[in-house]
Amino acid sequence: MMKEDLKYREMDKAEFEAFTSCIPSEWKEILLNEWHHHKNHARPMGLFSGESLLCGGILFYQDAPELGNFGSEAAKLFAGENPYIGFLFTPPAFRGKGWARAWIEQTRRLHREKCHWLVVEDPTLLNYYRKLGFFVVEASSDNDEWLLSVLPMDQEQA
Repeated sequence: MMKEDLKYREMDKAEFEAFTSCIPSEWKEILLNEWHHHKNHARPMGLFSGESLLCGGILFYQDAPELGNFGSEAAKLFAGENPYIGFLFTPPAFRGKGWARAWIEQTRRLHREKCHWLVVEDPTLLNYYRKLGFFVVEASSDNDEWLLSVLPMDQEQA
């Protein structure tokens, strides 16, 4: 696929439903049970080539599901209007091609002046996100979740 064929945009309702049908079942349950609380301050974003969703995720702007281990740090980040990246997922057919990296880059361009942050539960993903500029802000008390953040793009270029 050519890079110029890629479109990063908010998912419509049908695209969001397709996205939720392909994410892991435990994520789907959490997201759909909580979506009515978050949908007015969240944006499901996708990286598309034509009609194909290459990678998707949700930007949360006020609150997000499953942040209990990081309540005070999450509150500070949301107070600064820093978007939380949740449910980032690349369908299996499109993995290993850099689409999650491209999604994150486009997401960061959307709010160049803001830091972006996420929570990782899989320690094997820590190095992946570090390569993208993220750093660990806080680890959960049982050290099985990590809150990571990345500086605003505007500060990186300064």
